[in-house]
Amino acid sequence: MELEEKLKEKEEELEDELEKKEKKLEELQEELGEELEEEFEKELKEKELDEEENEEEVELEELKKLKEELEEEELEMELNEKLKEEEEELDDELKESKEELDEEGLEMELKEELEELNQEEEELEELKKEELEELEEELKELEEGIRDGIEGGIRGIELGGGIRRIGGIGGIRVGVGGGIEGIGEELEELKELKEQEKELDDELKEFKEELEEELEMELKEELEELN
Repeated sequence: MELEEKLKEKEEELEDELEKKEKKLEELQEELGEELEEEFEKELKEKELDEEENEEEVELEELKKLKEELEEEELEMELNEKLKEEEEELDDELKESKEELDEEGLEMELKEELEELNQEEEELEELKKEELEELEEELKELEEGIRDGIEGGIRGIELGGGIRRIGGIGGIRVGVGGGIEGIGEELEELKELKEQEKELDDELKEFKEELEEELEMELKEELEELN
């Protein structure tokens, strides 16, 4: 809307300027017409008074009149040509102003869309960072659990005695087995997260390329229409 208002204001200014120049030309033409009419009446009176004078003088006056008429016609043609040139210049200025406004609008749209795309990319990076931090925390907890299980089993072995010994060994097995199983699951989750991350990166890259291509095509079409 703001671009259209600017363009409309520019068009109104140019139209006002053109209207003023046309009015000025009409005034000049009216003045020239009055001068021609007065000159014609004057010459007619002189001709009536000098009918008995030499024919050469009459012919001379006619030639003079013809010359003046030709000069007036040439002046009018020059004024019309000048007006035409000014109209063409005004049309060119209006066209250039419109092209500049259209290009500025397209650049603003492109800039806004790229900013939105960068914002989405930053949000995705932040999400990946949070997921990796959570995964690292879970792996740390698993390591602590495995370490506690092994330490408990070792204490059971050191204390000796049937059930305690068996319990200590079982604690080691349970701690190690559970830890290994937990690590396997977390590694599988980590692998899936990395695959998802890669898919998201690919989708984001593809979306960004498509958006840039569409914007480039739209800009090209707009410039072709303006030209």
